[in-house]
Amino acid sequence: MEFTAKLIKGQTYDVHGKVLRKDEETPVSKEIYDYLQDNKHFEVKANVLSEKLKEQKTTEEDQGEGKGKGKNEPPYAEALTEDELKKMQKDELESIIVGFDGDVASVRNNEERVALILKLQTEAGL
Repeated sequence: MEFTAKLIKGQTYDVHGKVLRKDEETPVSKEIYDYLQDNKHFEVKANVLSEKLKEQKTTEEDQGEGKGKGKNEPPYAEALTEDELKKMQKDELESIIVGFDGDVASVRNNEERVALILKLQTEAGL
């Protein structure tokens, strides 16, 4: 399960060596998630969507539906266009990146997320 935290009051906050900035949803460890869960200055989420996507991928591989596809099996059967990606929310984009085994922490905004997904789709042969 993936966890995120967003600072809603203040400008920056350092917790356990992780710097959180105002209005930026940042991936965090379960330890930080638990620590900030009852703090009214933060909005924390457990990203279940990514976990379901990973479970679905594992189930398909176990049933042999991933015929010949490697580690970077795409989360979608067809490539998504740049316009389709731009209409998606941050958590949806991050779920797609995780589905391609990409590094969510390497991108800072939706524009970079879209560019990374397009690159990962190309590498996966979509």
